[in-house]
Amino acid sequence: MTLKRLFALVLVCCLFVAGIPIRGDFSVSANAEEITVESFLKSAYDTAEVAVYADNTAKPNIYATGRGYYHGVVLDGYWFRAAKISFNVEDINTVSFSIGHGDNGATGAGTLYIYVDNVEYDKIDLTYGMNLLNYTLDVSSASTIRFWQNTDSGMGHYVLVDFKVDSAVDSKGYTVPEYSDETSIINQIYDKDAQRTKTYASSAVNPDFYMIGKGYHYGLVLDGYWGGAATASLNVENMTGLAFKMGHVDNSSTADGILKIYVDNVLHETVTLTANMLPQKYVLDVTDASTVRFYEYTDSGTSTYAFVNFTLLSEEELEEYKISVSLGDLNDDKEVNARDGAAVLVAAAQIGAGQGSGLTEEQIKFADINKDNAVNAKDAALILQFAAYKGSGGTLIFYIWCNY
Repeated sequence: MTLKRLFALVLVCCLFVAGIPIRGDFSVSANAEEITVESFLKSAYDTAEVAVYADNTAKPNIYATGRGYYHGVVLDGYWFRAAKISFNVEDINTVSFSIGHGDNGATGAGTLYIYVDNVEYDKIDLTYGMNLLNYTLDVSSASTIRFWQNTDSGMGHYVLVDFKVDSAVDSKGYTVPEYSDETSIINQIYDKDAQRTKTYASSAVNPDFYMIGKGYHYGLVLDGYWGGAATASLNVENMTGLAFKMGHVDNSSTADGILKIYVDNVLHETVTLTANMLPQKYVLDVTDASTVRFYEYTDSGTSTYAFVNFTLLSEEELEEYKISVSLGDLNDDKEVNARDGAAVLVAAAQIGAGQGSGLTEEQIKFADINKDNAVNAKDAALILQFAAYKGSGGTLIFYIWCNY
């Protein structure tokens, strides 16, 4: 029983004991104690530019950050016409929900205003690609709440999902993508720019695109330009590590590209892409992440780059890769050069003299270049050979050079 309902019943009892005539209706809805998320959503009123999903359907109706939700509210407000929805909360103490951008929807930034008893209570900035924001409203002393969403320009597509009303939770919850192979990864990519992002996952006779003369049937292709980016996002909640190769698409625009990789809507890395690049392997540690977003554009002209060979990595495989990419870089300056070679020579000499190497456990892993479980002059020689290769204009990174 809610505090408001208890107060009403106590008031009625006091009036009755005092012999004061009771006028008006002090009854509380018979459904107050049986409220569900579904019944709460169905009670919405004064709606405009919204869609309410409260029925139990076989498939999700709303998607946000790659998750599928069966129940919730979709707000499609414009800069000139707001989306709005109201609820009566007289028999409720708390309402909780998550706020986010709806997948594959309009990207206009805007604001969500929350009114309690027609008084502005809070306002929340809404942006494309935003993380889901969990929010709880204390409505124990309120009668109504209202949501009002608009944009700064254009149209925005935002959602309210994962509702909890007092102790009642959403009976259907939400789904999170499961991955088993490259096809399942590609098919779950969302927020694709309609004009500049394409995904391929087919068994057609002829390849869909080529890189350095090799044809591909599976992959993600981004065709960004100076006036707008090509975008793509992926839910990674059920991943530990994600590996892929990226390179320039044959016979396409040759402008250098700029790729920004966001993890949970925070910039993780900026990568320069060039028309003459060899396909490069890239690995993302997404152990504690929910989403990854690719954002590719140019400073001038247009560019077309592809991402292929999407592969799921286990925790062990991810750790092995971390060691490989840091191979030879003993001083952690993100370069493999003569200074690292000298450090290995010193360590090898100390080991040869029966002393400790002077290296940490992690540095010993990075110093064992040829994987013979020893740090010696052979490892130093490989580093110094690579330093000479770089000095003569070589472009490969160390761990790739080692495998050539």
